[in-house]
Amino acid sequence: MIENSELMLIRPNKDLENQIMEYRQEYIDNNENHINGSCSLHRFESFDQWLDRVNICATDEELSIYNTITSTFLAIRKIDNKIIGTIQVRHVLTKELRDDSGNIGYGVRPTERRKGYATQMLNLALEFCRSLGLDKVLIDCDETNIASEKTMIKCGGVFDRNQPIHHSNGEVEIVHQYWIYL
Repeated sequence: MIENSELMLIRPNKDLENQIMEYRQEYIDNNENHINGSCSLHRFESFDQWLDRVNICATDEELSIYNTITSTFLAIRKIDNKIIGTIQVRHVLTKELRDDSGNIGYGVRPTERRKGYATQMLNLALEFCRSLGLDKVLIDCDETNIASEKTMIKCGGVFDRNQPIHHSNGEVEIVHQYWIYL
């Protein structure tokens, strides 16, 4: 467990099944089709299948879509034990991650945004990255995600580049990439 005065990062577990599925449903109810930092929680109707995937990705780089060991955490607010967000740390920056996604992805549940939680979550994840021996991490966000960009800068992010992401449907998305030196 990694914690500060308000939040703690813990690994998903069976005891939190109902809360995690409620967290997932909030995104769906908010018409969001992606939950950043969640090991693709939005794609799983079965909690057990998702949890198996999270645990496999934490131990086997070959099974992760990022080709590196990936640690997924829940950000829990201590005062009421509510899941505030998800954050994922990819242990090695592969070529694919250099071009799209970086070392860390995170998301804050829709009803808890704009309260400073993303900054707290990212700082806690950076502590975990230090424990892995990383000396810097790459983080990116969609060019329209001003809140995430501000979070990266607050946590020491140094702008690196604008990176085009080419999707299979022909669309091109621009992401802003930042390095955070640990």
